[in-house]
Amino acid sequence: MKNIRFKKYIPLLLLVLLLVLSYLATLMLDTTLHTRHYTIKDERISAPVRVVMLSDLHGTFYGQNQQELVSTIDQLDPHAVFLVGDIFDEHHDFSAATALLNQIAPRYPTYYVSGNHEYSTDFSAVKETLSAAGVICLWGENQKITLNGQEMLLGGVYDECHYLYNATPQGEHFTKQLRLMKEEKEEQYSDLFSILLCHRPEADILKNSGYNLIFSGHNHGGQVRIPGILNGLFAPSQGFIPSYAGGLYTLNEQSTLIVGRGLVRNHAPRIFNPPEIVYVELLPA
Repeated sequence: MKNIRFKKYIPLLLLVLLLVLSYLATLMLDTTLHTRHYTIKDERISAPVRVVMLSDLHGTFYGQNQQELVSTIDQLDPHAVFLVGDIFDEHHDFSAATALLNQIAPRYPTYYVSGNHEYSTDFSAVKETLSAAGVICLWGENQKITLNGQEMLLGGVYDECHYLYNATPQGEHFTKQLRLMKEEKEEQYSDLFSILLCHRPEADILKNSGYNLIFSGHNHGGQVRIPGILNGLFAPSQGFIPSYAGGLYTLNEQSTLIVGRGLVRNHAPRIFNPPEIVYVELLPA
């Protein structure tokens, strides 16, 4: 009798199991656009500032003419948009990047630094596209900017591939680039809250940069993530179990690093690692 009663519930149990597995698969392979929100407080900030950071688009479209992506940015209503590289790449034409840039640059101050993949395509055409859209490019330099009445310093570095592209040693020149920017920052802008845009989250170098807030991408969130257990499985520059796959990291008392998980949807599945827009509120301490 007991076996007969149990058999009656087998179809129901199988249905429940199927629903649970389907739900987990939906979460696991979710590639819908997410917004990651961080709040940074600092005594040098007197007026609230909202910024959006985008990275690693790699030719991905979000709706026709990037409507979903642009609409989400509009809802966040940032005072500036930061692009931290790999907005273009060698495997796609420029249509996805151009559609995005031509819409956001006229609406928001938009700042860009290069990633590694821009150098694998026609970099001269990349620069022309950015210029035509009205994007402000930071080529190893600092700029004093004002957002919502708040003065701050914004620095941006060439990706290391810039030096390979120009047949000069990568590591030495990348470190020199940061050192010169830091010296200028300390001599002329030491009283300002400072932000650095750098495609790669090279924390060992960046922690000595002296910038208060650093934005990076490149690692695509480690591609595979298990919430609460594994933040990222593999990243190009850091190998397996990368230390800086995605999220907010305190490098030292002076510097905080935010690594975006990127916007790319590609053939490699993103596991529990949906693409994201990074949204940061800078508030008075």
